[in-house]
Amino acid sequence: MARILNGIGWQSEVAFDIEGGLKALAEGEFDQLTVSALRWTMVQNEKYAPFREQWALSLSEEGRSAIRGYVKAGKGLLGIHTAPLCFDDWPEWSELLGVSWTWGTSYHPPYGAAAVRMSAGVHPVTQGVPAFDIADEIYSDLVVQPWMTPLFEARHPDMVDWRPVGFAGEEDGARRIWCGLGHDAASLAIPAHERLIRRAAQWVSRMPVTA
Repeated sequence: MARILNGIGWQSEVAFDIEGGLKALAEGEFDQLTVSALRWTMVQNEKYAPFREQWALSLSEEGRSAIRGYVKAGKGLLGIHTAPLCFDDWPEWSELLGVSWTWGTSYHPPYGAAAVRMSAGVHPVTQGVPAFDIADEIYSDLVVQPWMTPLFEARHPDMVDWRPVGFAGEEDGARRIWCGLGHDAASLAIPAHERLIRRAAQWVSRMPVTA
């Protein structure tokens, strides 16, 4: 992700320590917060039990305040793939991101080859970006805030319907985008996918969309 954003001149500060990264966010000057992570309470199923000690996360109030304050200040928020699953015991996160995963309802078909096309309508992020093929997960039946607009959609060969996997919106003076693709490095290496992410970063940060 840092390499992709470097293509538009971004210098990314990557934080694997979520709480430490959000402390830096609260204290520093950043143009964009990118959430490319899968950190949540992991209590929904016992199959996650072996991983909880290392990976389970309930975001502290300080961390929540850092994200809340950042978005309220009108800064750009870019969520990638699993971002809607993060911070699942903090309902406000879904309102800030604009997209939320609901356990027991939201799901994705198995990882596999898929076609991607831009949604109807003109948006600076998708304008001029061609359709492309990818191997990825297609997140489905998420809850999307009414002020979010579909950007692009995907379909596995055995699907009848196209499913939106990218949304953009502006609410309370802040822009945010969720790019639902990006399961692995191979997905992120697709040139058209890289271009969508770079353009999304420029748009949420109120920079000219030129990528």
